[in-house]
Amino acid sequence: MILQRRSAALAATMIPVALVVGVVALVLPYQAAFEQFEARLTQTVRSQARLIEAVGRTCPIPLEG
Repeated sequence: MILQRRSAALAATMIPVALVVGVVALVLPYQAAFEQFEARLTQTVRSQARLIEAVGRTCPIPLEG
């Protein structure tokens, strides 16, 4: 009976611990990858904006009207 109680107490402790460790193990790499993707996307957007500005300076579109 005592062994069953100890086993139940151990399981009641280890299951939440294992769940927390699993969630952390999944969330941290996902978050890091998301931040890297966001940085690359921001860099791409800025680069495209500079390109559009440069093209606009060298090839102005005449306004009709």
